[in-house]
Amino acid sequence: MALEIQLVVGLLTATAVAYLATPVAMRAAVRLHFLDRPVGYKGHAKPTPYLGGSAVVAAFVLAALLVAGHPERTAPVVAGALVLWAVGTADDRLNLSPFLRLGIEFLVAAGLWAFGLGWELGFGAGIDLAVTALWIAGVVNAFNLFDNMDGAAGTMACVVAGAVAILGAVLGDTWLAVCGAALCGACIGFLPYNLSSPPRIFLGDGGSMPIGFIVGALVMIGASDAVREWQALAMALLLVGIPLLDTCLVVISRRRRGLSVLTGGRDHLTHRTRRRLTTVRAVALALGAAQALLAVLALAAYRGGSVVLVIVVAAYVLAAALAVEVLDAGFSDERAEVEPERRRPRPAWERLAAAGLLGLAFGLSPFYDGGYDSSLWAPAGLVLLALLLALVIGHPLRLTGPAKLALAALTALAGWSLVSVLWTSSPELGFVASNRMIVLAAMLGVLVLVVSDTRSAVFALGGAVTGTVLVGVWTLALMLAGDGVELFRNGRLNGPLGYVNAQGAVYACALIPLLSLAEWRRSPRFAGLGAALGTLCLALAFLSESRGVVIALGAGLVVAFLVAPGRLRRAAALAVIALPVAAASPWLLDVYDEGLAGAL
Repeated sequence: MALEIQLVVGLLTATAVAYLATPVAMRAAVRLHFLDRPVGYKGHAKPTPYLGGSAVVAAFVLAALLVAGHPERTAPVVAGALVLWAVGTADDRLNLSPFLRLGIEFLVAAGLWAFGLGWELGFGAGIDLAVTALWIAGVVNAFNLFDNMDGAAGTMACVVAGAVAILGAVLGDTWLAVCGAALCGACIGFLPYNLSSPPRIFLGDGGSMPIGFIVGALVMIGASDAVREWQALAMALLLVGIPLLDTCLVVISRRRRGLSVLTGGRDHLTHRTRRRLTTVRAVALALGAAQALLAVLALAAYRGGSVVLVIVVAAYVLAAALAVEVLDAGFSDERAEVEPERRRPRPAWERLAAAGLLGLAFGLSPFYDGGYDSSLWAPAGLVLLALLLALVIGHPLRLTGPAKLALAALTALAGWSLVSVLWTSSPELGFVASNRMIVLAAMLGVLVLVVSDTRSAVFALGGAVTGTVLVGVWTLALMLAGDGVELFRNGRLNGPLGYVNAQGAVYACALIPLLSLAEWRRSPRFAGLGAALGTLCLALAFLSESRGVVIALGAGLVVAFLVAPGRLRRAAALAVIALPVAAASPWLLDVYDEGLAGAL
């Protein structure tokens, strides 16, 4: 049977079984008084049946056994799912110890590893086993925590399982594709009952725990088959990015407020998103869409190679950190009103660190060609759009007039560039240009939302200047070592960015902030450092021999002298920076002459 047919059969079988089995589970839960009663922080209006997980697990197990084949893989996954279904169902009734549950999760993970289905990171069997156990336990508990609102866990599992099925199809792995489709179909068959208003049945721990195990196992196996060693773990993080973000958000937020991580509450990603969206169904769809975007990034990174994967994962980690900071800013729930004395002050360093890291990434951009290559800016643009979406959801827009004007101008330019494909002789170039403008607009949108005050602006600018200075020091070190010839093109400094005018402009952009540091009277040491680094950047900009840089830098200095006070100090600082470069200019010009002559 062809892979496509098996995938469709697995999907439809699981969907039909879950859809037919869920009403049976509802009747059984009512007959056994297996109900979730609305107490404490729980918001549903009346007792609601548990045992929804029984229908989902039964649908997955039946479809996997009938269609997937490969018993050496199917048996361990099915056995682990059934064990955690039993443990979760017992926990719904008896409220088991968290440590007992965690111990069983570790044992089930060890069973997967013993059958050769765990991580193989290249660091030895002990580390592979430990990472496998932590991974399974982490994903199981992430889905358990995410099951806090109607349809949230089911929708998330459906999206992740669908991504696994696509990955299996791309790899030609029939077993992986069918198992992913089976879990996806099981969730599709269950969601109409769980997303109804009001919900007719809940997953319970007997559903969220085995679903989390199946997701964790399939993602681990699929990522390990797609890429090797640590790259597989990085790819897997993207495939379960939203549930892991929710877990991090809850843990960090509760620790800040002095609350136990093990207690329940309405402080999850779903609840915070619910404050900004109209319905529970909209929350499930929005978070599912965000996870789908992360899955697309994971698949694109798999195609782009390890460098793109590292960039995408690093961007995800940065975006997750920013999302936690923005979503938790000023957050309070019902328990915070009851126990105000236990709340801890929210530190501001996370926002400053995020702004600094963003600036540093821009400053270091010459090391990766300024992101000019589409294999870099395309995934980076998707990450920026996802980050912008997270910031908009987590922080309502309150933009100034200039910020609105700048965003509107870039967006309009992107639209005009896109429309130009209708008449241009090179529609591909027009399409690429419009995509780049969209990336720039998303980048600016992220910046104006993250850089919200003077301190964060200083950190962002400081990070960008630091990155540029690091590029300059690296360039100087290469030249002093005699290995810098490849940085030049026709006698002009071209590298590492790869475009003469842009490379010169990077150093010119860093010069103005360094000039302001050089005129700082409070700290002569910092002023001296600013003058020294400013001299370095001006000399490197000089080596680019770019007339455009001269014009832009001149215009920037005119504005700096006309607008900001302290012109006398600024003139003195500029003289300290510019006079050594002027004195060295004959030798700097010799570099250009010798480069033209091919004798550099």
